[in-house]
Amino acid sequence: MGIQGLLQFIKPLLKEKHISEYQGERLAVDSYCWLHKAVYSCGRDLATGKPTRSYLLIRHINYVVKKAVDLKNMGIQLVMVFDGAPMPCKENTEEERRQTRSESLKKAEELEKLGNIKEAERYYTRAVDVTPSLAKEVIEELQKYNIECIVAPYEADAQLAYLCKIGYVSGVISEDSDLIVFQSTKVLYKLENNGYVKELKLDDLWNHPNYNMKKWTHDQFVLMCVLAGCDYLKSVKSIGLKTAYKYVSQHGELRQIISKLKRDIGKVPIDYEEQFLKALYSFKYHKVFCPLKGQMVNLNPIPEDIEMTDLSFLGETLSQDVILGIARGRLNPFTKQPFCEQNLKRKIDEIFQPLSKPSGIKKVKVEEEIKSLAQQIRFERKTQRSKYFDKGEGPQDGNTENPQEDFIDKKPFPIIAEILNPFKPPFANQNAIEKTGPLDFLQNLSFRKISLTTIFSESTN
Repeated sequence: MGIQGLLQFIKPLLKEKHISEYQGERLAVDSYCWLHKAVYSCGRDLATGKPTRSYLLIRHINYVVKKAVDLKNMGIQLVMVFDGAPMPCKENTEEERRQTRSESLKKAEELEKLGNIKEAERYYTRAVDVTPSLAKEVIEELQKYNIECIVAPYEADAQLAYLCKIGYVSGVISEDSDLIVFQSTKVLYKLENNGYVKELKLDDLWNHPNYNMKKWTHDQFVLMCVLAGCDYLKSVKSIGLKTAYKYVSQHGELRQIISKLKRDIGKVPIDYEEQFLKALYSFKYHKVFCPLKGQMVNLNPIPEDIEMTDLSFLGETLSQDVILGIARGRLNPFTKQPFCEQNLKRKIDEIFQPLSKPSGIKKVKVEEEIKSLAQQIRFERKTQRSKYFDKGEGPQDGNTENPQEDFIDKKPFPIIAEILNPFKPPFANQNAIEKTGPLDFLQNLSFRKISLTTIFSESTN
């Protein structure tokens, strides 16, 4: 959502440029902005969970990849940045968004039943949740073009600002006004198909033609934005950017502003000051990934004399192996687990769902599905092995002849019997699964003189 009205506030400061003027520079991209635009072409299917990977590749993935490759071909080095997990302090905002998506989906289905397809499609698009799994699909395609991708531990906005701060990139392509609040030094808004963009340099902010901010600090600017309302804290009654500007200009300090608010509007929430501080700290001390150190850091160093000592609302501090796994797209930022394990479990659930409805089972199809799944498991394990140990990442055990194989064997890849839980194979020799391993269980059932057809015919009788 960003800061309501902030893009209009900075409009006089925007300068029209052509993207070709940034040839030779390294720019970061707020990738979820592109992903949200991409889902407009397939809102219904994404909202109802129907598309397959091949379908997605044609639609929303290609939209993002094409834009990225076009910029790369123009001589611009890209760093595609994706959102991570939601901030704990944004729980209420996230819940409101989930509710909005749910209501939009219900409305879309009602409109579709009435035959109003065009309006239904609009609501289906509103119902789409751009998930880490969708982002993962895009990342895999982008990596084929050697385009760098970084998944933030939390908000992409803070991650983008940090990359600017350390000089990793010279600017950011985005549509989100929060980039300015997080202190991104240069933001390119409204990238058109013809290559024109609107550039904002942070230093120009203090020369606003309509607002006197020449002597302002960035902290005062953040104070104004939070007062006007943001994702971390809703504004109090009748406070927009213009009014917030007046309060900050006249009083400048948080407690004086809150005292004035109480006199002017009569009542503010009892915990307003505490929540205000949390919002300020979320913008200033957000947790991000440092690509130079390969670890989690804060957007700005936290001072020793900070007013609030409990900073758990900023999110948990992740170990180096976890933050690397998230940043490189190997781990889901929500669950901190490998994507392959989640995808396999979902696939298995889909395959065995008909077991509760015996009359609907197609034996041949199930047999083909399981063989395909076994091949997928082999591929996923091989992929995880090559990805994890790419560039020497991952722990090494010097006490084994083959440390990489030894480590992979100890990795928590669930065996099929665990994934299928609570499903129980319909034959007595349960231990055969553990003795022969999950892949043998699926592909070599003839070893135990039991065919796939026999298993599923027995389970349906």
